Amino acid sequence: MRWGPMEPLVCSIAGMDWPEHWSTWEDAANVEPRILSICSRDHGKTQFFSTFLPLFRCAQKSYEVCILSYSEEQVMRIISG
Repeated sequence: MRWGPMEPLVCSIAGMDWPEHWSTWEDAANVEPRILSICSRDHGKTQFFSTFLPLFRCAQKSYEVCILSYSEEQVMRIISG
């Protein structure tokens, strides 16, 4: 399902730049039900997959999110802000 472009919404609400590789992740999220992203730190995986993508989709319809991380403590930090 095509959700529409996230870039304008994220840039205007979060006031941040849209990294070019996020467009690739967004395209994959529009066609794949599950995504495994393996890349080094500081690529914005948590911001994109754990914050912006779920918020964007929840604003459009009901959506479930599963966050996997190194430890339960790290997951708790991610979901509690």
